[in-house]
This record gives sequence, C-alpha cells and structure tokens, in this order.
Amino acid sequence: DHATSNNEAGTNQNSNEAAEWRKYHHLLHQFLLQFGHCNVPQGYGVGTHYEGLHRWCNEQRTQYQRMCRANNGNHNDTDIEASTMTPTRVRVLTGLGFVWGHPPSDFRPARGGSPHNAPTTKPYSTWDKWMELLSDYSSQ
Repeated sequence: DHATSNNEAGTNQNSNEAAEWRKYHHLLHQFLLQFGHCNVPQGYGVGTHYEGLHRWCNEQRTQYQRMCRANNGNHNDTDIEASTMTPTRVRVLTGLGFVWGHPPSDFRPARGGSPHNAPTTKPYSTWDKWMELLSDYSSQ
C-alpha cells in the first residue's frame, strides 16, 4: 500500500529528512505512473514541482551504497559515512522498479524534456535481476 510504505519509509529518521524523503518518493511514484519507469533524466522537471527528482534519485543510490559498505563488515569505521537509507526504503523503492545502478547510458529524454522514450526493459530494476547478475558473475 502506497500510504503505508510512505509512513514506514520515514521510520527512525530525522523528521525533516523523512518529510523530504516522503515528498520525493511520492513524486517518483507519480513519475512512474505517468511514464512507466523510474529513470528520471537529468534536467527533468526544471521549474516544476518535479525539479530535484533526478538529484534525489542519485542521492538514494549514494545512500544505498553507503548502507551496503557499512553493512559488509570489510571497512574501517572512520571511512564510512552514515547512511539515511534503510532496508524498508530499499524495499519501497525496489517495489517501484527503482534502478539502483545508474540508468543505461543510451537513455535520453525525448525532445522537450519529457521522458517518453524509456527503455523497453528495466535493466537492474529489481532485486532478482541483481541476484541473477551476481550468480552469473560468481559462476564464471
């Protein structure tokens, strides 16, 4: 449920940061409903309420990487920055089809800044796809 996910996503977070997270999660969900994907192109929504959505998506990827580094156990604690990413947020974004790696380099918005030419597939958009790639790599 979208509303429940929004409430759970902000658990244990600074209230301003949690409110911003919920705001941009909602905008990403609207973007998904409109365009059928979560690959928000750079420069999308300038001058509208969507402005900053691309930056926020990149920040989620950064926070996810920090969370993974902090959880892998092979680090010096002083080298790891705190992450605002939580397992709940990962599940919520993954459920939307969020692309945790950067979108394909050939993805470009259509003229006018409207991202109608999304790839026909969502590469690396789900946990299962990542696990499949990891499994393929491990078997080599």
